[in-house]
Amino acid sequence: MIQIKVFYVNELRVCCYLLWDETKETVLVDPGCYSFSEQERLIKFIDREKLRPLCVVNTHAHFDHVMGNAFVCRTYKIKTYIHPKEQSALEYADKYCRVFGMEIEKPPIDTLPLGEAEPLTFGYSALQVLETPGHSPGGICLYAPHSNLQTPVGNLSALHSNLSASADHLSSLHSNPHASADHLSSPHSNPHASADNLSAPQDGFLITGDTLFAGSIGRTDLPGGDYNQLIASIQTKLFPLDDSLRILPGHGPESTLGYERLHNPFLVPNPRGTYL
Repeated sequence: MIQIKVFYVNELRVCCYLLWDETKETVLVDPGCYSFSEQERLIKFIDREKLRPLCVVNTHAHFDHVMGNAFVCRTYKIKTYIHPKEQSALEYADKYCRVFGMEIEKPPIDTLPLGEAEPLTFGYSALQVLETPGHSPGGICLYAPHSNLQTPVGNLSALHSNLSASADHLSSLHSNPHASADHLSSPHSNPHASADNLSAPQDGFLITGDTLFAGSIGRTDLPGGDYNQLIASIQTKLFPLDDSLRILPGHGPESTLGYERLHNPFLVPNPRGTYL
């Protein structure tokens, strides 16, 4: 069973996730640790839990998500997985930082490709990579299905096929949202992202980077952003998944997919059938 630790890092409060299972092999997602104290906090936790960092994974290459790539890769002698369409942004991340008055060590550009063709594996665990462009050209989400969904992790088409029966369920949620009020009640019990949290072992979750947030979606006014593409990514890649999945975003508090489906103002169509 995968365990998750979240660190809130740098001035933009990026959610840096550590994922590990009983083998202690660990994936570090978006290590945006900028200050010495943030780096020290990360190391102390890894040492205390006796974790074995295996790789860095970036959901995308915007500078706030890669600030600590160089530090982590050098400290643990590991490499970074990132979608090939993010490689250019990664190479210029340190320069983008300077525009905002910050200096970072240039992230390593000797990366490994990340995409839907192959699952991301560590220890006894595997995560499905979902390509969700829109906020950035090569943005991805990491999907851990519930254990009762026996879809092979590396087969996205099979995943969507096996989940097609959920379409009727999703339609019924829109037509009678009150029937699911308890199931989809707001999970935002602690919206203040000031403390680092360790969650219980997780059975089903979705790390969404800057594709989907609690109550919002990723911005699309940056180079490579595309609003229509982002909405399509959410509708075709995320909405077919189970409502009870925990949404673990790149910034801010967590949510559930079902709650965002019903209440996110960017994803609920208005009477004309259009979106914000």
